[in-house]
Amino acid sequence: MSEPAGLRAFVNARSDALLRRAWLLTGDWGSAEDLVQAALAKAWPHWDRIEHAAYEAYVNRVATRLS
Repeated sequence: MSEPAGLRAFVNARSDALLRRAWLLTGDWGSAEDLVQAALAKAWPHWDRIEHAAYEAYVNRVATRLS
C-alpha cells in the first residue's frame, strides 16, 4: 500500500501537537510516541476518506481510544 496523499505533510506539520496531546493521555514521552505511531497506523488505511480539515481530530480520536 502506498503512502496516502497529504499524510507526510500532516505528520511534519502536526507531529509536535499530536505528541503533546498523547503525552497528556499517557504521562510518559515514550508511551506518547508509541501512541502517536499507533494512531497514525490505524488512520493510514482511512486517510483518503478523511476530510483535510479533520485529519488532526481523527488522529486524536484514534489516540484517545487506544490509550
